[in-house]
Amino acid sequence: MHPLNPSKQSALVLTGLMSALLIALATTMVRADDEADYDDLRRRLKSAYRSANYEKALEVAEKMHEQRDDDVEIMYNIACLNCLLGEKEKAYTWLEKTIDAGYRDANFLVNDYDFRTIRGEDRFRQLIRKMRQRSTVSRDKGKTKSDKKNPDRKKSAEKSDDSDEIDVPDLQPRERRAKIGELTQKLIDAAGKGDKAKALKLALEARAHAKILYNEFKDHEQFGPGVKGQYSLTCYNSACMYSLRDEKAKAFKCLNKAIDLGGFNNNIAASIEGDSDFDNIRDDPRYKKALKKAKKVRRPRPQPQRAREEQSRRKEEVGFEWKVTLPEDYDKSRPAPLLVALHHYHGTMDKTAQRWKEAADEIGAVLLTPQGTYEFGNGYEWGDDLDVIEENVMDAINKVMDKHKIDKDKIVLTGFSQGGWATWALALRNPDAFCGIIPVAGRFKFESESDFEDEDLAGLRIFVMVGEDERSRTIDSNRDAARRFKKLGAKVKLNIYEDVGHSFPDNETEEQIKALRFVLKS
Repeated sequence: MHPLNPSKQSALVLTGLMSALLIALATTMVRADDEADYDDLRRRLKSAYRSANYEKALEVAEKMHEQRDDDVEIMYNIACLNCLLGEKEKAYTWLEKTIDAGYRDANFLVNDYDFRTIRGEDRFRQLIRKMRQRSTVSRDKGKTKSDKKNPDRKKSAEKSDDSDEIDVPDLQPRERRAKIGELTQKLIDAAGKGDKAKALKLALEARAHAKILYNEFKDHEQFGPGVKGQYSLTCYNSACMYSLRDEKAKAFKCLNKAIDLGGFNNNIAASIEGDSDFDNIRDDPRYKKALKKAKKVRRPRPQPQRAREEQSRRKEEVGFEWKVTLPEDYDKSRPAPLLVALHHYHGTMDKTAQRWKEAADEIGAVLLTPQGTYEFGNGYEWGDDLDVIEENVMDAINKVMDKHKIDKDKIVLTGFSQGGWATWALALRNPDAFCGIIPVAGRFKFESESDFEDEDLAGLRIFVMVGEDERSRTIDSNRDAARRFKKLGAKVKLNIYEDVGHSFPDNETEEQIKALRFVLKS
């Protein structure tokens, strides 16, 4: 075989490199397109799930599984959606696939509200046991021969043992906090009577509840520090009970967790030193290490008493509530429109119901008035966590639709001031859930341009109410919203009222009825 001409050889090498680069570029572009398509499906799945359109959500999830059949998260979501749709057998099938694919978070599964209809069944419990057994086997397989010979390595393994984790029922956050307080008091009583086994069980149950709250709210600006301190305290109490039972490895595991969480008071080291519950472990070398670490914990700066009292007076988290007002001459045999009205900052569900009742009666609508979860004096506010607001409001809508005969194509969302802001936000997130919205004096905000990509936004009918004397940024944001939605194809009527500030126009009921007829096309 003749050798290649040097000049031709160089040309061939260059051609080969160019081909490789083009192939790589094409592959990258395909992957980028696939990634963008998958992200779009993920967004559509999230939107459909939030609006409780589980059939649509399942359809999207199945498309995602076709693209990535090894994605454990999607398998899990398909199981959830089948369960929500009442397809128990399919839910179990997908749960088994999920577990076989490597899913091992048994505690999350036990507390997932989507599986509430099967949580009490033996088959579900067997799956939980199966997951935990496989987790144990995985840990055992990871051990080396030296682990069995070296007692210090065994102690290290004990520290990561989660065998004391217990299952607890699904509760609302407020109920869970109350449950922790109740269990802690029972724990103190049981420990005082010398019933160590019962006290330990109560301590672990309280810790399990606190862990769920911590995982849910640890990143929350307002609630994060509180749930972190509460979780630390329950870990500390568990350490006390293990110490009393002379279960040293578990006592140190819980104590170190309490310290790592930052403690629950101004001086966790002083608490440890003065607590007789730890007398059984003070001679252990691990005690000195734990105490040394505790002394390095940065103490939170005490808040002035006046500031604490003012904060307590101003705002307190409460449970979510809502009120349903049926129209006069209500015919329960016929589907009725549903008007969902969100109150303003420092408002209430009762006052909002009174404000909208006459207009709702005029069109024969069932009136739903949800209430914010932060109590402020004699009123309530919504907070700024849209995920929480969305979950609460959409859940209330679903429950009203379960109880009353509602025309699903005639669901209207309205809100005043802070409720107006929430109205804009929920419409962007759930455009297929509403036929129209009536934001009143609410500032329009959005997170990114991708918020406007949902094709269902074009189907909205929007009646905007804002006063001419309102703050300029609120007026400007509503003008921007009107422009954006019109560009998408939505029907928008922007009303700027003369001599009106941050309030409804003087002919309030008349404008409410006009707005409802516009969005309902009646």
